[in-house]
Amino acid sequence: MGMITALAFLAINQTMEIVPTDDIWVYPHAADQTSDEFIRCWGSNGIAVTEPSIGGSGASWTAMKFDISKTPADAEVVSAYLLLWVPGDVGYSTEDAKKLPIQIRPLKPEFEEEGYAFSQAKSIMPSADDKVIFGKGSPEVPGSGEPFSFKTDLMKGPNSFAKAWKEARATTRKEIAFALTSTMDPDQAGEGGIYKFYSRSAEEKFRPKLVIEFR
Repeated sequence: MGMITALAFLAINQTMEIVPTDDIWVYPHAADQTSDEFIRCWGSNGIAVTEPSIGGSGASWTAMKFDISKTPADAEVVSAYLLLWVPGDVGYSTEDAKKLPIQIRPLKPEFEEEGYAFSQAKSIMPSADDKVIFGKGSPEVPGSGEPFSFKTDLMKGPNSFAKAWKEARATTRKEIAFALTSTMDPDQAGEGGIYKFYSRSAEEKFRPKLVIEFR
């Protein structure tokens, strides 16, 4: 009976994959955000979040948001990860990535990639406090030159993703937003020392996905 009950419990769990509605690379010289196939982030002098600079100095990050209106209203999030694709050759190693991982931070979802201008960058600047991070991820670099993917677990904290999800699902907007940040610094690691991923404007199979399991 116990085994049957356990199997029945597992059967009601539901997994959903959600592609971003908007993603913005926050950088003064970025291309049109509605068509750019890539998003990026890097840090500056060991800091992941700095004031936006019109000259392009300092850190850069990506703002990304998801429509969660079609997800179960009262369900509990039991697992969550962000799936990103990397476009082939990179200028960092697996060891570099482990030392300087991607950080997923919360953002307010009041932004749109349509009509975005760098003058709005400060309004989608994440908190620099590391206590707000949902999770950190480090790509394993295969070295084949082919695109590869990796996952960042959003349930590792220190911030509670499950709580943030519940709060976002209860709002009228029903959107949840992230900032992708890192302390990886191109001034120290060289030109290739940045994180670059496919955006929601890329070929369908390479688009970012938020993967959520509920019960």
